Amino acid sequence: MQEKFKDIRIAVIVALAEEYQFFRHYFQSKLVEKFTVGELSIDILQPDDPKQRIGLTSVNRMGNVGAAVAATRLLEVFDLDLVVNIGLAGGVDKDKQTLGDIIVANQIRYYETGKLKPEGLEIAPQYSDVHSSFVRALETSDVAGWPLGSSIGGAPRRVSFGTIASGEKVIAEPQFMKSLLSQDRKIIGVEMESYGIAAAVHGRKEKFLLIRGISDFADAEKNDKARHSAMEGAIRFFYEALRRDLLKPPGPSTVLATPSEAKQPKHTITVSARVIEGGVANNYVQITRTTVINEFDLRRSLIKKMLENFPTMGDLKIFCFTLQIDFEEIAGITRTEKSCCNY
Repeated sequence: MQEKFKDIRIAVIVALAEEYQFFRHYFQSKLVEKFTVGELSIDILQPDDPKQRIGLTSVNRMGNVGAAVAATRLLEVFDLDLVVNIGLAGGVDKDKQTLGDIIVANQIRYYETGKLKPEGLEIAPQYSDVHSSFVRALETSDVAGWPLGSSIGGAPRRVSFGTIASGEKVIAEPQFMKSLLSQDRKIIGVEMESYGIAAAVHGRKEKFLLIRGISDFADAEKNDKARHSAMEGAIRFFYEALRRDLLKPPGPSTVLATPSEAKQPKHTITVSARVIEGGVANNYVQITRTTVINEFDLRRSLIKKMLENFPTMGDLKIFCFTLQIDFEEIAGITRTEKSCCNY
């Protein structure tokens, strides 16, 4: 049994094997180690600067559910600061966007939820705020001056920040996009994985960064050249942000675990095997779920049991005082625990 691996602090998730191959081709690094967790394989990639070591994994399927599972596995095994999703996206405005341009989310809009009426689906979207310190650092940087190459047509790639819509379908119907835009004019692109990853990261110390390249305009006009350009742009943007130290954590986490969370791990991590494959070590990781004992409930049950022999709580406290037992230690040693136990 061991704590989370500290080999990396940034992990990149891509949806498809094609996107994985693009990333390995364009991201300047070498493979130094691998981890295998169930069906998930994580590459540890080392750029020239050892401090910029990252993890890379492919879900190998589209959709938010698979992406959420992959993100959850990464968060269970690695002690991360940032989870990054890089891939392809559909653009929404041919007048303002070009194939190969880059979009970065400060908000994600999940458009699949709603009410099905006789006249059609009434969308009731769910939002995920991903406007973290990492995104703000990128927004305030001179990204227009970064060496990001050219989009399709030869113009310098443009970078846009805004709301990215996420769902479970490949869209090849312009009318559907017009409908989405009529409900939210801040949408700058559409894709299929980010909401699941955002849900996995939500409420944790780790943050989420979504970077996509525009490969089509959610219509039937899709081509390989645009896909190559879109992935190249998204990866070059990520590489420049990493190289310029814009993805460094701002400081210590402000998310505090409760005492029971801090002391009681919900799972254990073990390396069941370490195999050299193609000159690279592959660590086969096993996650074992453990039974979590809730200290609040344990103390509550203990006091209730003791009260069976005392008429009132006051009598129990006097008994503890007489025997020089710290009643506060039984009820909970911290203010948070006391409030949870209501004593």
